[in-house]
Amino acid sequence: MPTAASNAIISPRARLSGRAISGVALAVAAFAALQITYSLSYGRLAFPPTYDDVSYIADGLDLLRTGYGGSIRTWFTTPFTNVWHAPIAALQACLALAVSDRALWAVYASNALYAFGLALAVVAVCLSAGRVYTIAMMAAVLAWPVSAYLITEFRPDIVANYLLAVGGWLILTARAGDRRTFVVLGALLVAALWVKPSYSPVTLGYWAGAIAIRIAFRTSLDGNGSTRAIARALAAVTGIALVAFLPYLVVSGGHLIDYLSRHVAGPDRALWTPSMTLSANLLYYVNGDGAITLGAWLWITAATAACAGLLAWRRGDVGALTLGAAYGLLAVLSWLGLTLLGNKSAWFGTLFTAHLQLLFVATSTWIARAVRGKPPYWVLVVALAASAVGLQQWPVADGATPRLGPPGIARASAEARRLFAEVCQVLPDDGSPSKVDALLVPLVSATVNPGTLRMCALDGKALPQIPALYPMQVDALMTQLGAYAALPHVQLRAFVLSADFPGVVPNMPGARAAATINRFFATSPAFELSGEISGPEHTGRVLVYKTRATTAEPVPAPQRAATGSRHAPDTLPNFDVDLAAGFGPLEGPFRELGLGAVTWGTGTQSTIAVAPSDRPRTLEIDWRPQPDVAGLDVKATGRTLGHCPRDQAPGIFSTCRLPLPADAGTTIHIAYVSATPTAPSANRVLYRALRAVSGDPSHAPAQ
Repeated sequence: MPTAASNAIISPRARLSGRAISGVALAVAAFAALQITYSLSYGRLAFPPTYDDVSYIADGLDLLRTGYGGSIRTWFTTPFTNVWHAPIAALQACLALAVSDRALWAVYASNALYAFGLALAVVAVCLSAGRVYTIAMMAAVLAWPVSAYLITEFRPDIVANYLLAVGGWLILTARAGDRRTFVVLGALLVAALWVKPSYSPVTLGYWAGAIAIRIAFRTSLDGNGSTRAIARALAAVTGIALVAFLPYLVVSGGHLIDYLSRHVAGPDRALWTPSMTLSANLLYYVNGDGAITLGAWLWITAATAACAGLLAWRRGDVGALTLGAAYGLLAVLSWLGLTLLGNKSAWFGTLFTAHLQLLFVATSTWIARAVRGKPPYWVLVVALAASAVGLQQWPVADGATPRLGPPGIARASAEARRLFAEVCQVLPDDGSPSKVDALLVPLVSATVNPGTLRMCALDGKALPQIPALYPMQVDALMTQLGAYAALPHVQLRAFVLSADFPGVVPNMPGARAAATINRFFATSPAFELSGEISGPEHTGRVLVYKTRATTAEPVPAPQRAATGSRHAPDTLPNFDVDLAAGFGPLEGPFRELGLGAVTWGTGTQSTIAVAPSDRPRTLEIDWRPQPDVAGLDVKATGRTLGHCPRDQAPGIFSTCRLPLPADAGTTIHIAYVSATPTAPSANRVLYRALRAVSGDPSHAPAQ
């Protein structure tokens, strides 16, 4: 049975005064200001925006630009029309950029709200152990590396993991009939799901594990026979939270499934799974690269937990022992789950770190309450204060920066900012008559990548409607290059890094195919070199290519057919492209081709949705085969419509026309027929303009 002493730790009820809350706010504000100031000189903010924060900040910048350039209605509907990887992070970045006139530091400063919530929770737990102890503990908590990274990294992973760690503690300590705790639990789960939707499998798995541990330890944690009532309440809270997550699944469920299938269980998993020995894998989140958010506090927590366990055993406090063991087990299981997960990241590891941090607070506070008024109490306070001073973390931009020293950091920062400005200079300004339809970064580095290009909008640069792309698979990447070369009316800018350019991300496909990519652009008749930008410290170059101006006459618009009128498509094409094999569709209009709206896409198979009709129509497929494609098979709701043989040389577009009966249905399935016995898995067909038009295919004019 839990004792009164352990109950106070299990369910703190400290009422914080306004003075205490103000003191916490001032302390966190000072802490955040110091971290931001340091970052502006030596850390991430001394450099242009880059991985991984840039994608979340860029989403917020897109939302801000939508608000400035559109209506209020457009701003509110954007979350339902654009796929956001982390909705709350995008909204947070948007608001921070808006109130600060697009100051990048404000985005990171907004993270102080999360640090404030963490500090308030610590104070609420510790205050009953004494004011001096509480101050020392809050300083110690802020000295953990993870607390500094909470400010200096714009990573929703860290926030989601803190929400889960607090939720796990409350699951283990909830009491039947305590509605406030269950309301807080529901809010924590909803927030964790929305903060990082792609993390939802880990979120739900952790949540289920915490409930299972609570039930397994029910005899010692409940003591009053209320396990069934608590289980029902937790089930209800979980169900309500899942309902609250449904809007995201409705809007972006397809994106979420595609992302998880590719990056967790699909072919792109290898790109995010480092090759490590068994021991390195097991220790990745303990003392390896994934432990940067933990530091020496792992061993301090282990020592504190051991002392608390020994003291509780000698005092016979079964409740405190059980709670500590249950939460420690939850921490171990979180470490084990993250270790078994192939994808590795220090930010994933903050789930383990946050558990240890809360375990450190709980066990230290239990000791402080047990020995208050005795010499060991002051030894603990002094130890906390000394640890806070000696282990304070000042995150820098990357692992190499500390070796540079202040002069080297300033020089590297100036070079990175110069490179960022010159890369952005290639893009037209907002309102400029010049136009860029698409951007391509086949090789990526910390300073030149698709996210960095999106951040050029901070300086008023116009962004293309076709986003920057870089496929994960090498063969798909080469197919994409060929596909872009075949789009004569799309203005493309390609940023290609020379062989000696520093900092190319090694686990991207471009790094493995760098020589092939550089040779492609140097020899392709579709591209011409439009400029060069010297790399950092003038090592390497960024080669900027653009599509050559075409002198070909525009293809005339389709004329009236002899046996009936040829008019606009009954519905705009809707591709369901094989995204796992490459990249998604590119959309028109292409007025030079006489087409008001068409869709381009690559894939081994596609579907097109057509409007229902009571009259026969013609299905037109413009396609460009690769050498290993013999033709296309076209079906509608299970029945074969026909076959399109390859009647042109590889790489040349041809048009196939097939009758589309009135009863063919509304879904047309198109798949390529391989010329080889085993069909390759990469993209091998570039579709251009699938149309369903009226008229007899036997009398349709050639294009």
